[in-house]
Amino acid sequence: MPTRDHIVTLRLSAGGCRYDVRVNDVPVFQDLENGHPMTASMLVNESIAPGANALSIRMLPPPGESALVEDSRVEAALTIRPHSRPKGDDVALTTLSLRGGRPRPEDAAADGTPAGGAS
Repeated sequence: MPTRDHIVTLRLSAGGCRYDVRVNDVPVFQDLENGHPMTASMLVNESIAPGANALSIRMLPPPGESALVEDSRVEAALTIRPHSRPKGDDVALTTLSLRGGRPRPEDAAADGTPAGGAS
């Protein structure tokens, strides 16, 4: 993949969890402490290698939780465009979308039934 003549961007959206996002096992964005919700775009040309590349996400439970919760999510997309093309002409290389697990206790139904199932 020629990166000298291209712009490679990571588009990221996350919330409800802590996360570590990597390109070719190089950390490009992480929040391993607080798990703040965020949306960002960043250039990752320096993490791209010739040939095949890998995008990976590690999700961890939010602080105070022992497992991922229902609203835990991390979505990441790698895009590419030639330097000569304007923003908006990006082409998706790959996309990962991960969603969390169990409902939070405070999301339980008013009748006392645990959210997501019978008691």
